[in-house]
Amino acid sequence: MLLGKHGIGKSSLLRYEGSRIAQEQLVNISQTVFASQLEFPVYLSLEKLAWALQAQSTDVYDAIAHVLQTEYALSDTFTYWLMVWLPTHPVLYLFDEKEPSQHLNSLPGILPIYRVSGRKFSARIM
Repeated sequence: MLLGKHGIGKSSLLRYEGSRIAQEQLVNISQTVFASQLEFPVYLSLEKLAWALQAQSTDVYDAIAHVLQTEYALSDTFTYWLMVWLPTHPVLYLFDEKEPSQHLNSLPGILPIYRVSGRKFSARIM
């Protein structure tokens, strides 16, 4: 979680980290690393995710996939693939929020991401 005053570059840092991880994964793909070992970066507005969770009464992974579909004009086929893939593979979630206090009540809907039993988690300290 990054905290700081408006305009100091928190969103830019999140986007940079997502891009850096994506580039790292491209190198891993070229070295024939298995897909199950790749870390998939997902940059997402917490505000939009909160809205999707409240408006669609869906699970967190479906909401993430639908927000990504809207933000990045993803096909229905790829969006469905994301819904199946996200809960079972390593993902680096980069949630961004302009006004953090506004959507903190959405965190209970997002917490299942962190509570998946039987998965190994790693943290990156930036």
